[in-house]
Amino acid sequence: MLYSKIQAREAPRIDFARSLSNALFAACLVSFALPANAGDDLPQGDATTFASVSVNSAAELASAITAATGPTEILLASGNYGNASIKGINKPFEIIIKSESKTNRAIFSGFTFYQTSNFRMDNIVFSRQLPNGEPLPSTSVFVKNGTNISFSSCEFSGTKDSNANNDGLMLFITASNKILVF
Repeated sequence: MLYSKIQAREAPRIDFARSLSNALFAACLVSFALPANAGDDLPQGDATTFASVSVNSAAELASAITAATGPTEILLASGNYGNASIKGINKPFEIIIKSESKTNRAIFSGFTFYQTSNFRMDNIVFSRQLPNGEPLPSTSVFVKNGTNISFSSCEFSGTKDSNANNDGLMLFITASNKILVF
């Protein structure tokens, strides 16, 4: 009973507040509305179209990189690709190398980028366990004299035994620029 009396007494104030908030909201919409052609004079970015190539082996990956004549996305089937290297490839467009599956990702035990540019690695596992007798500074991913190379959503791991003495260096970058690890 008391609640309904308060509610009845405050009703005009509540209605006024609602109408005021609606009016303010409408005023904001009007003041922030842009004319239909407002962005016409702004530079428009061009959407890059990537050719898509699926591969199943390190040899097919090397062939796809060599054959690329424009922006290319190379989709890796799940599996272990062992060691791979990209040396002296500096195409004037980006090449994306990514796992085809988000759950069964491609795995490399080693990967070298040497005097190379414009590559993006996406959703790949780099996993290296040192064999007996291999020195500790051995690397899984080595980037030297590279430019515009990025790693996104990649995993770098050694053994899963929590012993750093049988894992190599996972990512080693030297004498390079515009390298992104995200």
